[in-house]
Amino acid sequence: MRYIQNRIAESRNTLPVTATLILGLWLAGLWIRQWEPIGWQFPIVALSTLMMVIVNNENSLIRVYSRMVSCSFLIFTTLIIFDTLTLRGAMCQFLSILFVFLIFRCYQDRQSTGYTFYAFICLSLISMLYIRILFIVPFLWIMMASLIMNANIKTYAASIFGLLTPYWFVAAIAFYRQDATLFTGFFNDFIPSAIADFSSVTTNELVYAAVLVLLGLIGSIHFIRYSYRDKIRVRLLYYFFIYIQLFLLVMLVLFPGDRAILLPLLTVSVSPLIAHIATLTSSRLSNILFLVSSISIFFFLIVNTCRLS
Repeated sequence: MRYIQNRIAESRNTLPVTATLILGLWLAGLWIRQWEPIGWQFPIVALSTLMMVIVNNENSLIRVYSRMVSCSFLIFTTLIIFDTLTLRGAMCQFLSILFVFLIFRCYQDRQSTGYTFYAFICLSLISMLYIRILFIVPFLWIMMASLIMNANIKTYAASIFGLLTPYWFVAAIAFYRQDATLFTGFFNDFIPSAIADFSSVTTNELVYAAVLVLLGLIGSIHFIRYSYRDKIRVRLLYYFFIYIQLFLLVMLVLFPGDRAILLPLLTVSVSPLIAHIATLTSSRLSNILFLVSSISIFFFLIVNTCRLS
């Protein structure tokens, strides 16, 4: 039986309507804030949403027509735009989507040294903005072997060269200027001075993180239970999102001070899981939960925008 939930999730008008509503909230918030530096995050988030559409289309993440992946991403990113999402966080988020787009193109292709190289260049650029993202590299190498299945000596070498390439350019500039701090400055915060210090976390950020993690875990459990209905390739790509989500969750618990970067990154991996359960469940209970959640989220979006005044 098709409920309102399914009609919304599978409608071609869902993304345009969502984007129009979000645009109105953005413009209202920017007008209240008198633009400020936050205005520069708008085009980056717009590009990120477009990239999520492309990632969904290229990999058929939802086995029916749906724009819920990009809608979920846009909505949850907007929830933190005025409190947490900095320009640096928006750039890391965009680069992480580029990484996903490129690494997914390497699926079962052991000759994909080019895409692997460019994907890890994106990760290296993220590390220049947030150096502790390099902790994820060993896990990515494991997932290249187990999920992406493109691992061999050449692709591992390509990943290493991709990580090093941006730093080579910075090292050359530092050498030319005779200023080593241009290069070494990236690594100053690699080892944190404090772990699990939640003193600076606001109530809004805590609620957002709790909702995002809860929905992500529910989406993960739902996908694992019903993954047999999807193609093998789609299953492995979703497990990629699930493992990234768990890694970022551990990072968020250990380094809550880095939430301006980690929450936007977590949004990228959780959005497909939310979209999957929202689109592919069809029961009276899921329909009620979907409608209540949607109304609540848009209510909080409006409240957050009005709170700026």
